[in-house]
Amino acid sequence: MVLFWIGQWMLLLGMVITAPAWLLLLWRIPKTRAGFFEKCGFLSDSRLQVLQQWQQTPPKKDVSTAKTIWIHAVSVGEFLAVKPLVQLLLNQSMKVVVSTTTLTGQQLAREAFGTTAFVCYFPFDSVWAVDSFFNHLKPDAVLLTETELWPTFVHRVGHHYKVPIFLINGRLSDKSFRRYLWLKQGVMQPLLRNMAGLMMQSEQDAQRVMALGANSERVEVWGNLKLELPSSAHQQLDATSPLANAWYFGDTEVPILTFASTHSGEERLFLEQVCPVLGQSFPNLKVVLAPRHPERKQEVEVLLKQLSIGYLCRSTLVEGGEASSQLPSLLLLDTVGELKTIFGLSTIAVVAGSFLPTLGGHNILEPIAMQTPTVFGPFMSNFVEITRLVLGAKAGIQVADVASLTQTIKKLLESPDQRRELIDAGNAFLLANQGNTQRLVETLLQRINAI
Repeated sequence: MVLFWIGQWMLLLGMVITAPAWLLLLWRIPKTRAGFFEKCGFLSDSRLQVLQQWQQTPPKKDVSTAKTIWIHAVSVGEFLAVKPLVQLLLNQSMKVVVSTTTLTGQQLAREAFGTTAFVCYFPFDSVWAVDSFFNHLKPDAVLLTETELWPTFVHRVGHHYKVPIFLINGRLSDKSFRRYLWLKQGVMQPLLRNMAGLMMQSEQDAQRVMALGANSERVEVWGNLKLELPSSAHQQLDATSPLANAWYFGDTEVPILTFASTHSGEERLFLEQVCPVLGQSFPNLKVVLAPRHPERKQEVEVLLKQLSIGYLCRSTLVEGGEASSQLPSLLLLDTVGELKTIFGLSTIAVVAGSFLPTLGGHNILEPIAMQTPTVFGPFMSNFVEITRLVLGAKAGIQVADVASLTQTIKKLLESPDQRRELIDAGNAFLLANQGNTQRLVETLLQRINAI
């Protein structure tokens, strides 16, 4: 306990010393300002009013058994994974708090559950911020997702306040595991011993968390909740999407290639080495470029102008406006929350973040769920288990490099049958993994009610 408080005061001292750097960061990067004071534990009067109104709103049914369950999903990917779980808990008349760390995750959470759950930012990992949130929210249980293991939060909520904390959809990448091993004795082992349960994605994840000191009796393998993304019919999306008749999406004769979740360095690879070669064989090919971080829009625009590539930003696209033949062949996706729709309207999706060794890949399940043939690169260290399962089911294609990517896309564009095989394999793969979220909710509620 003494060491814990020494650590907290050292953290506070470090924050004071580095305050000028933080202030500069807040001033120069707008996204770091989003929810900053809320993350510090200071809820504004308007936010407190929303919270009080939510707390006073009774569940739809069975008020006597209602509990407040706090679910933390750091960003977009984690939120999409737990979104069905949140809905199931609401259907069970639970009071649900949904927290995120990023602005984009916050926007999606508020859009989905702004009127039915209390959506907020997750506090910084200090006693003062965590205690402030806890005293406002008063949760009966907390569900953390994937690798969101925060020492101060777990100590205060799990140990001091005696509230059960469960890690759901838990995973430990190679990088995280190696880093946490250095902190095993002083940090990770006491942290993990304060967890009520650890529901891990794979057997490897389970073995790793036990190697860090978790009680084996509290560790289970539940699979990956991201495998339960619903499969949506491409034809239905074509008919209902506001984008369907905009740009070239409404023309079934025009192939559309989407590069999704791209990072700095990858756009140049795709635009210089892939698109020109494909353009020679498929002169009517259209490209969607979707940067992982929309705030990089200006950087990507500079690159497009350097390469003399005509483009149109999604934010300026007039739906149902100009005829497709008058529009550029490249669409820059600079909006949030539309990538799923874009996938459903694309002929082929390339999931980036996987073509440079420092990135570790992104979730490949969403385009598969939208019935879009999906290709990704060799560097998928953040999604090892998903990659293994997708490749085993032949539901996606992994390529070794950019040259292989070009040839793979060419073959897929030339072969509707091969694209159909990928779609059918993806549908079967997702169908085989349905129902896990429902079982997890039932198990969690049983354990929470028994505590």
